[in-house]
Amino acid sequence: MKRILTLCFLFVCFLSYAEYNNGTVFFKDGSTSRGLIKIKTEGGIKFKIDQDAEVAEYDYHSIDGFDTEGKHYKYVLIHDDKAPRLLYEKLKGSITLYCDERYNQNNNFPNAATVMASMSTGGDNDSHYYFIKVNDNTIRIGTRIKKKHLKIFSSCPSLMKKIEDKELERRNVQGIIAYYNEHCW
Repeated sequence: MKRILTLCFLFVCFLSYAEYNNGTVFFKDGSTSRGLIKIKTEGGIKFKIDQDAEVAEYDYHSIDGFDTEGKHYKYVLIHDDKAPRLLYEKLKGSITLYCDERYNQNNNFPNAATVMASMSTGGDNDSHYYFIKVNDNTIRIGTRIKKKHLKIFSSCPSLMKKIEDKELERRNVQGIIAYYNEHCW
């Protein structure tokens, strides 16, 4: 029993420890700053120019987003939300695909199902919560393209045929958006 508790404690400590990563912050006034970025669990980021610099904290009030670890994060206002959400910009094109990386988390901490799924698969749990931006309108998609979302793609008969023939399954949101951006815009 002590081993299990010790392992659980070490695992929680490992999850709560996050390092600073190199990145670029994009401020609302159009300026940028390169330095070290750490995403805060309660929202926003911690930023410092170098390892010895003083830490500054930013959120959607002062920044538009940031790049770190080869990913672009952006604050996006969803029509029924009061504050913008920090979303990972997965694909950019005529339809931009965003992913909420905190989808499987409860109060910004991993829930038991996510931890267990991640441990059993040896890594990332593949369920993501998606949003798309079409004509300056951000739409909540969820984990798959639903029938009500198909009208967005109706101007692309080849894509509609691939979805109908199940060449592209509706849970393959990234594949559908990538196909649309490449072949249909």
